[in-house]
Amino acid sequence: MKQRFTNFKQVQFKLYKTLFAITVFLLSSYEQINAQCSCTGSSGNLLTNGSFETSGGSSSTSGWSSSNAGFSSVSGNGSSSFPAFQVCGNWYGLLIPNQPGSGTSTGLFYQEITGSTATATVGKLLTFNIWAGTYADAAGNSPTLKLIFYNSSGTEITGSTVTVPVDRNNISSTVGLKLFTLTQTAPAGTSKIRVQGSMTRASSQSSDRYLKVDGACLSYNNLTLGNKVFYDKNNNGIFDATEHGMDGFTVNLYADANDDNVADGAAIKTTTTAGGGTYTFTNLSAGNYIVGVVNTVTDLASSTGGSTNPDDNTDNDDNGIAVVGTEIRSNAITLTPGSEPTTDGDGNNGNLTLDFGLRCTSTANGCGNVLLGQGNYIWKDINGNGLKDVNEPGVANVSVKLYKDVNGDNVPDFTGGGNADGSGGIENLTAIQSTTTNAQGVYSFNSNVAEGRYILGITLPAGYVRVIAASANPDNDIDNDNNGVNQVGSDVFSNAVTLNYYMEPGVAIDNDNTNVNSTVDFAITQTGGPQALSFTALEGINKKGISYLTWATLQESNSSHFDVERSTDGFSYSVIGKVNAQGNSGSKFNYSFNDAKASVGANFYRLRMIDKDGSYSYSNVVKLTVKLSGTIVANLYPNPFINKIEAVINSDKNTNVTVSLFDFSGKLVVNQQQLIKSGSSILVIDKLDNLAKGYYMLKIQTDDFVVTQKLMK
Repeated sequence: MKQRFTNFKQVQFKLYKTLFAITVFLLSSYEQINAQCSCTGSSGNLLTNGSFETSGGSSSTSGWSSSNAGFSSVSGNGSSSFPAFQVCGNWYGLLIPNQPGSGTSTGLFYQEITGSTATATVGKLLTFNIWAGTYADAAGNSPTLKLIFYNSSGTEITGSTVTVPVDRNNISSTVGLKLFTLTQTAPAGTSKIRVQGSMTRASSQSSDRYLKVDGACLSYNNLTLGNKVFYDKNNNGIFDATEHGMDGFTVNLYADANDDNVADGAAIKTTTTAGGGTYTFTNLSAGNYIVGVVNTVTDLASSTGGSTNPDDNTDNDDNGIAVVGTEIRSNAITLTPGSEPTTDGDGNNGNLTLDFGLRCTSTANGCGNVLLGQGNYIWKDINGNGLKDVNEPGVANVSVKLYKDVNGDNVPDFTGGGNADGSGGIENLTAIQSTTTNAQGVYSFNSNVAEGRYILGITLPAGYVRVIAASANPDNDIDNDNNGVNQVGSDVFSNAVTLNYYMEPGVAIDNDNTNVNSTVDFAITQTGGPQALSFTALEGINKKGISYLTWATLQESNSSHFDVERSTDGFSYSVIGKVNAQGNSGSKFNYSFNDAKASVGANFYRLRMIDKDGSYSYSNVVKLTVKLSGTIVANLYPNPFINKIEAVINSDKNTNVTVSLFDFSGKLVVNQQQLIKSGSSILVIDKLDNLAKGYYMLKIQTDDFVVTQKLMK
């Protein structure tokens, strides 16, 4: 009896063990299936009702269309001999082609993505996942799944197709459907995307020819990777506040599928650092990547500090770890939708923390120094517009000198007792380099200079005057514009230009590399030319949000009027007012203009001085700053909206904002409160997908401010 009891316990233990294994298998299968029901792309599911659960019931196929077939939602619990077909939720889609009178016909179901949602996918890799299966006798009826792209004319550009030759009725699986995946990069010109399933049916065939589907998902990954190549002066592996980026360096992106820190073959994308040494790779799928910076500069090498782990999400540290040929490469970084750092300014689908520090290993070859010149013009500005036009010749034999401006006051550094305004002996100015323009009016300095601030000065040839139309900012990297803004005696000076190692404009701007600046130019004209108008500089002051501008002419001849222009970025100007000129005058005459519509922040003003014959010139530029007072809504978008509304709010203090959205009947559909901080904030009103199309009224209110805006969905 004891022996038999022991055997029973052994059998009982084996039974429990078997049941536990089955339970684990079922749970793991459920988890695996459940995971496939979620779109993992950063875009989310572009399809509506991908699991056919909307509303429930046999007609729960909202969002889908069909042709020449019956297409409905069906539920089934499954059994040992008849497996369950629902993968996500309780329902699945069932396609039954119509029976033709003769021959064969094809029935299909489909869903289409149009409008801005479709066009936004251009260049992105789309993935169409769907679970599918057929009845045994339908395997020969061409069951297919497709992902198709159309242009604005409705013509198919390209597409992907897969067949479903699987008898899913007689399988030994808990779930009777199989996962199918189609991928395709959306081509240029895409304006519509269609996902569809289809099957043929002959006139002699019964109704048990059908295609079963569930868990449809169309998504794309729009992941981003980047950030900066910087000059690590102190070689600590950290991008410090006193250091800067390096433009013009080629950056390559590699795949590393097995995450072994070795690139899988050739580069899959290439870009160049710009705008402060930054680089960005966009439209990336989830996976492992390695970044490499091409370094062909003598005496430049990777920083010895930094981090070997680019996946630590630490910004502004050197991640260059290996040298392969001429490249400095990182270890592998893993990109995962929705899981990237949000502290780097690009949301959770981008990682802008992979940086490279470069250091000088020697200064023997000018490492760390910058060249100013090679292509800068001094020209005769015939029409006086301050721009070098193709018909305007250079002026030869003009003396050009380079000065330091260490204190950044836009005045050349003096020695020997000279005054800052040049009085007491401009001869006391000390130039660090001098040169002369050639026959084409081109000057160049052939010796490198250390990083820093510099001023250019020219001596006016006999019979020439400076052109008043000028750009006060030689650091704007605009070539062939006049930068001569200050005059002392017969010498004309630019404001200071800041020169940084590999941060200068590249070949697209001034036809040289990013370690040379060839954009500081001077326009001059002969005495009696269109710029002989004599006037004082434009001046201004802002009080309580109003900009007060003043200027004066010392003499006028045939002058018409002044256009007052304003800009918020210093580059793009618009006319905000007109002041009539005296026309002809031999004495001083004062002018003024008040601007009550200045924007919060920086406002740049200049005058366009127009003569009666249509010729014109520009004044100097005045920058006035308007301080923020109270709370304003700076921007509200999009309109029409789809699923969310964003408002840019500027405030001079922390304040509570109440947001209310009303439909056109006056019904309140959204009501939320949010604390915004001092400065600029983005207020997001989301989860608006279920709102009906039509007109809405948005109300944003604080303690001392209210704004309403009509919107449309």
